[in-house]
Amino acid sequence: MGPLLLLYFNYTSIQTKRFRWIHLLHFLVPILAFITIINEIISAFDLYVWANHFLMAYLIYIGYQHVFAKHAKIMLTRWHFTLFYAVVALWLIFSLQLYISNRIFYIWGIVLASLVMYIMFFVALRSPSLRAKKYQITTPEDVKDKIVHALEVDKMFAQPGISITQFSEAINTPVYLVSNGIKSIYRRNFKDVVNGLRIKEITTKLANDDFANEKIESMAFDVGFNTSSAFYSAFKKETNMMPRAYQKRHQKI
Repeated sequence: MGPLLLLYFNYTSIQTKRFRWIHLLHFLVPILAFITIINEIISAFDLYVWANHFLMAYLIYIGYQHVFAKHAKIMLTRWHFTLFYAVVALWLIFSLQLYISNRIFYIWGIVLASLVMYIMFFVALRSPSLRAKKYQITTPEDVKDKIVHALEVDKMFAQPGISITQFSEAINTPVYLVSNGIKSIYRRNFKDVVNGLRIKEITTKLANDDFANEKIESMAFDVGFNTSSAFYSAFKKETNMMPRAYQKRHQKI
């Protein structure tokens, strides 16, 4: 943990984050320790003691160079401080296990160490610096053309109760691409686009004398509205008028 913690602070708290081969020397001691334990050159207990001192030395160095330095408040984030003190807590638990070797404390040591790890995990989830950056979704032009053709030529908006999921499945395109494409083309969400195209279809008929005697509500059901209230609400929103007033205004012209 010591070398990894130091490298993390070095590479996340300075402006120039250039890799330096000399930093690999920090892993020399852990590698030697691994070789030592495999070949049983020294006892596991002695190695545990040395590892504890080794981690303590790194914590002192990191604290002096980063955490308690004058520039710490400027260069470090809340996550840096949380990580440092969490490792300090783990070191304290490991240290106590050296001197209190009874079974009960060993169990409590595992519990406390697990608690520290859980706290670190939840703090990490809330840390903006550790979250994945949002990437820009770009809908291909051929997908945009497919969306426009399906809505305006095939008139899929006239299907009653059609949802963006059903529409996406019909044109064999992922929902997120359809949603992004519609916003890019029409600057509106799917529901508003569908209602807008429905109302456009109706206003075209209302402006045509051939449909003067056709019931307005029948027109609404023909383009996909399920209820009269939904139709009148959408028509008012799109035209700022009621259907009959729109029709009379056009007839006067």
